[in-house]
Amino acid sequence: MQRDIALRLDAMLMQARGSIDQVAHYMKRHLTDAEFDDFRQSLGASMVALIEISNALHQQFPDTVPEELRSDEISQ
Repeated sequence: MQRDIALRLDAMLMQARGSIDQVAHYMKRHLTDAEFDDFRQSLGASMVALIEISNALHQQFPDTVPEELRSDEISQ
């Protein structure tokens, strides 16, 4: 995979995670606690799956890890 493709994919994955986060907040505000609980695990699993894809991209291209996600060892 080319680095620029990995960067574009990671940006799209960030947008997807943001969208899922918006969905979760909307559901939390507009559903009963019981209704929201029915979706909580699926929302979390979706986020985890997207994060795992980003992590795989970051392993292949470590320089693409966003600064706020870098450990002290990496950023020094």
